[in-house]
Amino acid sequence: MFEDRTPIWPQGKKKKPEAYPWRVEAEPDVVLYEEDFLPAEEMVGRLEHISKWPAEHWHLAFQGQLRTIGAKDAKILRKRIESAARSGVAA
Repeated sequence: MFEDRTPIWPQGKKKKPEAYPWRVEAEPDVVLYEEDFLPAEEMVGRLEHISKWPAEHWHLAFQGQLRTIGAKDAKILRKRIESAARSGVAA
């Protein structure tokens, strides 16, 4: 982890811009083309993470800040993403 206060994206007209100074070096492991993105709807009923919200508001599981998911959910997502990658996606 390192500190860098260079803006990452435009802050618009905020009175107090957010710095997001703490960062990590990261590289993508698998990259999907947009046409191969996973529809979130497919994960409803399959991921424990989504079940934390009322069924009619499942989409809230994908909004807001980053959240940690459990190992079981990570395994399901990893398998689904890798399957899409084998369908013609650059890794």
